[in-house]
Parts: sequence; C-alpha cells; structure tokens
Amino acid sequence: MIVHDFPFSRRVMDDKDVTVKPRPAKLRVMALPEPQPAGFSGAVGSFTADTRIVGSSFKTNEAATLIYTVSGTGNIKYLKEPEVDMPSEFELYDPHVENTAKVSGRNMTGTMTVEYTFVPQTVGQFHIGSAPFIYFDPSKKEYVTLTLPVYDINVEQGAKVSSSVDFGGKRDIESKNTDIHFIRPGASAPSQDTSFMVSRSWYWILYPVMLLAVGVFIIVYMRGQKSRSDVKARRLSKANKVARRRLSRAGRSLKDKNYERFYEEMLQAMQGYLGDKLQLPGSQLNRENVAAVLSGRGASQDTVASVIAILDDCEMARYTPQSSPERAGKVYEGAMSAIDQIENLKIK
Repeated sequence: MIVHDFPFSRRVMDDKDVTVKPRPAKLRVMALPEPQPAGFSGAVGSFTADTRIVGSSFKTNEAATLIYTVSGTGNIKYLKEPEVDMPSEFELYDPHVENTAKVSGRNMTGTMTVEYTFVPQTVGQFHIGSAPFIYFDPSKKEYVTLTLPVYDINVEQGAKVSSSVDFGGKRDIESKNTDIHFIRPGASAPSQDTSFMVSRSWYWILYPVMLLAVGVFIIVYMRGQKSRSDVKARRLSKANKVARRRLSRAGRSLKDKNYERFYEEMLQAMQGYLGDKLQLPGSQLNRENVAAVLSGRGASQDTVASVIAILDDCEMARYTPQSSPERAGKVYEGAMSAIDQIENLKIK
C-alpha cells in the first residue's frame, strides 16, 4: 500500500501488489550413526521410560494391565508402540495408546502412555518383561538404552461356579442311609447280560466317529499350541485386523476434518501393518526395505509404488499440516486398496 500526501488535501492510498522474496533457508539433515542397535525404532531426543503393573494379585480369567510410559523431549509424537514379553499362557489384547505431545519453542515435549491388557489362562509363576527402550540423543551423539524391570507374578486359580447345590446337611445324610439294603437269603441272582459290547451294531457305528473326533481334537490342539508359541504367526494373523481397526479410527478423524490426527493414525496403521506382515523390525522399516521385501514376495510394481506413495504422503503431512478432503480421502482409499492387495499375496 502506497500513501500519497497532497497539500491542502487528505491522504490518498493506493493498493499495489509487491512481491517479496525471502532468503532461502538451508537445512542440514544428518543421518543417524551406523550401525543402529537392535531394537531401535527411530526415537530421537532425550527420554525416560518406566513400566508398572496395576494390581498385586492375579487370578485366571481376570484381566490385569501393564502400563508403559515414555516421557521427554524429541519426536515423541511419532514413537512406535514398545514391545512387551508376555507368556504364551496369557491372552494379550490390543494396546491402548495416549500421546500428549505438544510443541514448546523449538522442541516437542510430552508423554506417551501405552496400556497392555492381559488375561492369565493358567495357574503358576510367570515373568513379564518389556523390551529395552532405545533412543538416539543428539546432544550426546550416541544411542542410549533404558532397561526396564521384569515382573515375577504368581497366578492363582480364579473363582469357579459350583455345579452342585447343597440342600442341607441333614437331608443329605438321610438319603445316604438308604443307599445300602440287607441281602435276603434265597433271593434269585440278578440276570446278567453276557453279550459283549463289540457285538452291538451301535458300537461299530460310534467307534469310527470317536476315532475321528479324537484325531480332529489332537490336530486342533497341536495347531493351537504352535500358534500360541509362535510369535510370528500371531503377528501375521493379527496384522490385518489391527490395521483395519486403526484405519477405522483414521476414517473417523477424516470425517471430523482433523487432518493432523488422520495422517498420524494412517502412518501408524501402515507402519504397524507392514512391520507385522513383512516381519520387519522398527529400525529396518524404511521405504527401501519395504519396497525390496514386497517385490521379493511377488507384489506388483503398482502395489509397491502405491504403498511407498502412501508412506511418503503421511510423512510429508507431518510437516505440512495443510491438507484437503480430496487428498486425505485419496490416501485413505489407497491404503485400503494396498492392504487388500498385500493380503492376496498370502505372505507366510
């Protein structure tokens, strides 16, 4: 806007477009030191980590909770869910994650709380542990490992529902006194059926059915034991279900036009799904490894390109929060389609 001052008159203002060109900003992005320690999932900053178990007594078929807390300054908003070491005799549910990260000046600070709900199925002594939390400290220029405690718990038998009903002691005793009768001399002996069971027709009908039922039970039991002891099999079987649940949350954020939350949920859904499905640890979950493993498992170039594009869009949205419904909807539909295509590969 240009202001003209004329003698003996009021000021006259004219609008004029002026192009201002700022100085280009230069950023120096440094790669993380190699080799990266096993278990490193991309945490950068300065953090503290702790775990605790809610409750002091544990019984079968009763739920309990392990709470994993990470606090500090850094990229805490984008940390992955830490892994816990649960006994195979425990039923473990999907974790509940809360993240209170906020930007303060040039830093991002906050706390990530993960609640793991588990239900013991067997009586005995068990150990519950958590994987060490590993992060890179830029001020120290080194990787820091935080070791977390291991909990020894004793699981007792849970409450049982009695199948019998007590109608009173006296009546019960009286009925027992009538169980034994005197033997009468000269009474005729009871008739005896001397035919063998194997000569009955119903025996030969039920015999193969019982053998088949026992065989099916043994097969199902052995497969169940193998599945419970095989962590990889559990991760593969739950990968699609967990991803769909996270995509559903992302869909609600998209409907509410909360694009920042939407892209955060989308990134967690895709990274978690690819990590479980392709058996890639967090430290190796990058675009090059994902593309290489997918191609090696028979995925088409279109599928690989679609997955990489979705990851890139979600990563870029973390730093450029402005988005449109059309762009977000395209990312959402692309993720659903990509997961369907990967599921059809039947990765084992």
